[in-house]
Amino acid sequence: QTEEITFMAPPPLKKQLMHYAFRLKRNLPMVIFIGVALVLLIFVVLPAAPDGIDEVHDLDSQSLIAVEERPPLNEKMEYCRKVALFLNPAKKPVCERRTLSIVYVTKRPGGYDMLFRSLAKQTNQDYELICIDELAAQRGTRVAAYAQELGVHLVDIIPSKPKTWKMKDSKFGIYKALNTGLLLTSGSIVTILMDFAWVPERYVERTIEFYKEHPKSFLAYPELFWSRHDMQKFFAKKALED
Repeated sequence: QTEEITFMAPPPLKKQLMHYAFRLKRNLPMVIFIGVALVLLIFVVLPAAPDGIDEVHDLDSQSLIAVEERPPLNEKMEYCRKVALFLNPAKKPVCERRTLSIVYVTKRPGGYDMLFRSLAKQTNQDYELICIDELAAQRGTRVAAYAQELGVHLVDIIPSKPKTWKMKDSKFGIYKALNTGLLLTSGSIVTILMDFAWVPERYVERTIEFYKEHPKSFLAYPELFWSRHDMQKFFAKKALED
């Protein structure tokens, strides 16, 4: 048995043209819109574009800062006022300039007791403390009062700069928190501490002495992890000593 194979003849040219004309008529508004947009892009937008980049656009603050207006690095606080981060350095009191700037980053409840108690007993008080706390709005006033009570040189407690729209799905913005803290430092030496930090009594003294002899080095201290039971024993012992 043989099967006959038949081929369908293509539609006449006139019919094809009528079909395409109908589709064009149906999508005519979109075609006109795209055409006008291309004309504006080619003859208006592109010729008006500058040759070079004269400004820096901060997506978070929606502010424009001219590059030539940027101050030198020793005027970071004035630069912070212009950048308009998620903070208001203009309200910050003028503090004595310290040698060591300590940036403390936290997002958890608690965690200040060990840090403040250990900083209050430093043999060298030539430091400033900047706390980048995601809960600053809820506990900032109490933390500042606690620092003043213990004699800790707390100069700022603020939340970190908000995340950009490109990173909404990311975790806690640790790098943004660190950058916010670094912008607020005024010391010639900067050190970073994380949640539930405790430092020995000569921490500030030894850090400053180290960088006097090794100004271009990177100093890292060993980190110990404590359980909640160890922390309770530590504070109970400290309470008896006090």
